[in-house]
Amino acid sequence: TVLLLSGVDRWNAWREERPGRVVDLAEVNLSKSDLAGANLSNVRFSALGGSDLSFANLAGADLSGASMNHSALTGADLSESNMNHAVLAMTNLEEARLIGVDARNASFMEANLKNADLTGMSAAGANLYHADLRGVNLKGADFTGADLRGVDFRGATGWRTATFRCADITGIQSSPEFLACARLAGGIELFSASAAEHKEAREECMSRT
Repeated sequence: TVLLLSGVDRWNAWREERPGRVVDLAEVNLSKSDLAGANLSNVRFSALGGSDLSFANLAGADLSGASMNHSALTGADLSESNMNHAVLAMTNLEEARLIGVDARNASFMEANLKNADLTGMSAAGANLYHADLRGVNLKGADFTGADLRGVDFRGATGWRTATFRCADITGIQSSPEFLACARLAGGIELFSASAAEHKEAREECMSRT
């Protein structure tokens, strides 16, 4: 933690010299830290309570494969960061900035993203099962093939420009207009189906398009 807070350049150089080393920052308080551009790929932030990264500057950071379950990212700036395959189940991202984030195949299961800015976010193949996305900005966001089952989109804006091709929109909470738009955009719905059947339906849809 001391090395990380001593400067991103020093931290990144240290990571580059130890490419296979497992880094554990579980339950660490990094709130309001400037970690822009930091190499945090595959870092373990989550334990029983997760880490505190609220209001941190993580713009352009590499968080690919990071484990961040239960962590606090309230108000954090994650703009243009790489969150590919990151795991953020039950993480608090309320009012966070995820502008232009690469979150393909990431997991946001039951995460709180209320009032977050997802402008231009790529969440293709991501798992947002039962996540709270009330009041989010979805302008240009890409949810191609994503698991959006049970997501609460009430009060969301920008959804007319979002991509929902082959996304599983079963049971989403939204306005009738939002739901109609997501259906027209290629969203799929399956009721009384198993989790495996939902996954198979998304994969089959993607194979046809």
